[in-house]
Amino acid sequence: MNSTTTGSMQQQQQQQAEFQVPAEQSAQHGHHEQDQHQGMESTFPSELTMCYETLSVKDADERADGRVGQSGESQARKHMAVPVSALEAAVEKGKTVLSELLGVFNQSHVSTGDTGWRDAIRELLESARKPKVVIGVLGATGAGKSSLINAIIDEERMLATNCMRAATAVATEVAYNDGPRRYKAEVQFIQAEEWKRELEILRHEMLDENPDINAIKSTREKIKAVYPELDNGNLANTTMEGLLGHPRIANLLGSSLLIEEDDPRIFAGKLKPYIDSKSRTAREDAGLWPLIKTVRLYVKAQALATGAVLVDLPGLYDSNAARVAVADDYLKRCAAHWIVAPINRAVDDKIAQSLVSKHLKSQMIFDCICDSLTFICTKTDDISVTEVQMSLGLQSPSFEREERAKHDLSTEVQMLDEEKARVEGLLNETQDHIDRLEDDSTNYPQPSPLKRRWKSDAESIFTEFPISQVSACAAIKLESSEAAQTSTLASKEEILREHKARKSELRKRRNFLIQQRKVKGEQLERLTAELTQKHVSNIQTSIRERNNYSKKEITRHFQHLNRENDNRILHGKIEREGELPVFCVSTKAYQKLQGRLQKNEPEAAGFTELAQTEIPQLQAHCIRLTEGPRGASSKLFLIELKKLLQSMLLWSSATGSAHVLSDAKKQELEAGYKEAGMQELQDQLFASLRTTFAENVLQKLENACQHGSQGFREVVADWNEDVHWSTYRAICRRSGVWKGYNWNSEVAYPMLEYIRSYWIRTFNEEIPLHLQIFSQNTGTCLDIFHKNMISSADESSVQQNNTELQKTLGTAANSLRHQVKETEASLRIQQKTANRLFVGVIAAELEGTFWRCANEAGTGMLKRMQALMEREAEVNGAQILEKSAQRVSEELSNILKQTEGKITRIVRATVRELARDYHTAIIASQISEQEMQLKLEVAEAIRKAEQHLKLDQLNLSAEDGVAATSNASPAAVETGP
Repeated sequence: MNSTTTGSMQQQQQQQAEFQVPAEQSAQHGHHEQDQHQGMESTFPSELTMCYETLSVKDADERADGRVGQSGESQARKHMAVPVSALEAAVEKGKTVLSELLGVFNQSHVSTGDTGWRDAIRELLESARKPKVVIGVLGATGAGKSSLINAIIDEERMLATNCMRAATAVATEVAYNDGPRRYKAEVQFIQAEEWKRELEILRHEMLDENPDINAIKSTREKIKAVYPELDNGNLANTTMEGLLGHPRIANLLGSSLLIEEDDPRIFAGKLKPYIDSKSRTAREDAGLWPLIKTVRLYVKAQALATGAVLVDLPGLYDSNAARVAVADDYLKRCAAHWIVAPINRAVDDKIAQSLVSKHLKSQMIFDCICDSLTFICTKTDDISVTEVQMSLGLQSPSFEREERAKHDLSTEVQMLDEEKARVEGLLNETQDHIDRLEDDSTNYPQPSPLKRRWKSDAESIFTEFPISQVSACAAIKLESSEAAQTSTLASKEEILREHKARKSELRKRRNFLIQQRKVKGEQLERLTAELTQKHVSNIQTSIRERNNYSKKEITRHFQHLNRENDNRILHGKIEREGELPVFCVSTKAYQKLQGRLQKNEPEAAGFTELAQTEIPQLQAHCIRLTEGPRGASSKLFLIELKKLLQSMLLWSSATGSAHVLSDAKKQELEAGYKEAGMQELQDQLFASLRTTFAENVLQKLENACQHGSQGFREVVADWNEDVHWSTYRAICRRSGVWKGYNWNSEVAYPMLEYIRSYWIRTFNEEIPLHLQIFSQNTGTCLDIFHKNMISSADESSVQQNNTELQKTLGTAANSLRHQVKETEASLRIQQKTANRLFVGVIAAELEGTFWRCANEAGTGMLKRMQALMEREAEVNGAQILEKSAQRVSEELSNILKQTEGKITRIVRATVRELARDYHTAIIASQISEQEMQLKLEVAEAIRKAEQHLKLDQLNLSAEDGVAATSNASPAAVETGP
């Protein structure tokens, strides 16, 4: 190992030393909790030590059962005794109460000393913000992500869709719109430096004599979008300053744009140039999507009204490397992750394996988000019934008898229609002859031509029509003598009588045919409807069975993922079948049933109800994902409100004579919390966290680096064996990330694989356990604090305020537990950033080698590129990985210091507020008449508020409530305005 490497490892060892605790507290991992108990026996009160031991045993049992750290919507529903809507309603009432109290204080000029009530009220009002739950929609190009979001927000084409290409080119957030307009969009452009870096890559690609085919295609699309007038020659002769200073884009870079509209078509049209990869603006045929960093849409969609934010991410496995980078960045922010795939791909084992890549699986496990996944199979209307029945072994129903009966009835109806038309023709001709005879006085000595024709047509009708129909009809009787009267002169009256008789018979015949046509037509309609329903039922059965099969197969696949990545790490959260939410949806059928897509899309066969599309169920799921964060946010606000009201009530109730105490007695009272063991408990927590970090992560990094160094060489050997030269250079030109390749992640993977289980145990098990033990034991410490204060106080003041003080103490303990939960959530956010540093540092260290490879040209350049990478792995590989580990160690040190700082501030604030309340109740000085009047007004307002709010009925304890990080990724819950 060279000197640089040795120095790096020494720094790492020094870093580890910062985390170590004395040997008597923790000799080795697995025994440090026992050592904690022994250390406490000498410093903590016996009742606190007993509490610590009891809780530790209880939590150890729960860990064995996989119950610690559970999160997600199932846990939220299990433990949330009070509906979220009731909590949110109480928050609104609480905000009104605080505003009224602030008005009382603002109207008075009386000083309230150092209580700071006005500031406390304002801070609490400011904290009452609705949490945002970011849901990442992930999937390959063509998976139907944009169509899915359009359906969820009940819009036809808000996001661009295209079945032939990637329509969405930039990450697009969709949130609820609280503004007056129906639609709003915020378009953020990239900075000039970001576009400059992108242009350098694009210029190299465009001017390359032998570029990668796929790379040059993507490059030309971007260049032509922004600079439609440029070709290769113009680009070569244009300076970078000229490209960046182009009049069309110079003022756009680094800026943002706001679009507001009420008409959806106008809004979508204005938005399209910024998110559609094939869009062109009218002005000079230019597109803007390559310059867009992100687009935020705000719509009045019911599914988003509770705080969900859907993020339509560019394809994870797309040809555009920038899209992959954006998707990875959003993985850190998302509280839930929806993986989208067409149903005909999702059920294929080989394809299902590729839906979540090896590196994405690893990242999800590191981020502790495997229980935040939802799988969505799209395009369930795209089905071949015969194929599905054969694949799933379903019985194919026969409709041969019904089809034959339908054919026979259709033939009869057709013949009846033809017969009726012929009869109506004869009837019209007969009527014409009658009309002419009635208008003409001439006698006709010759036989009536109509008579001869009628006889001929009648015979033809009855001979051509089916025998069954002839027997059923009333035959028209033709007198046999009429055939022989061709030579007899007939009077006009006789001819009229003859025609009228025939007209009457024809009418009877027509009426009979109409009746028969109605009967047969109704029979045909019923049979057709029945047959159609059977066909629809057959399609529905096939769709339903394929959906059920897909859900089982996808669940099985993720159960396998769970097992292969250590069930203990994931707490068995997806171990039982059905725990992974899987939806099989048809956005096309949903939109059609909602009355949209009328002109553009054919009907979706097999869907007759909205529920069959599963979009309403997915919308409800979207809302449920927000219940945990909403409940936690509401509870925390209400706990702080309750604490503030109790403190103010104690202050406002102190209106009697002062209890005169000596200065020594005051110091004794105000120092009581130190004797309660709070400081020792806090120190013990920090020691436990340091031990956990050191033993589970830092001490494993050296072995991980050695494991990764060997893996580095093997990874490079794989690249050199399998990757084509043009692809090799395209990857290097893009710093190792392009299309489905991420060489930086591949280099880090062997080291991450080694450290993964230790890392997850640290952040998913050990740290939550230590924080839970700490927060529970603080209640015991506060009880001891209360006893110390009460035992030293005047008996009359104790009797007067003891009940209120106990309430205040309980609320303070509850508030502290919730704040510790928030600290745990914050720590999980920070660990997401820390675990990405492994890959980030490797990428930075390999940047120079990648560029040297990218600049190779001419004969033999592939071998030269391969040699450069081999040398980097052999000579510098270990040092690169050690730098990566060192940077992670430094970040973990920062995380620990920040966590300790937060815990310290929480404890100090809690004790400071309690000291203020006890001082008010026991040691408060004499007050003036004006202050007494103010206190009376405040006390009356608080009593009315307590009757109105009924906070004691809302079950606000931390254990029974919803964790601030419900739904698996507490980290990703954001606070919105």
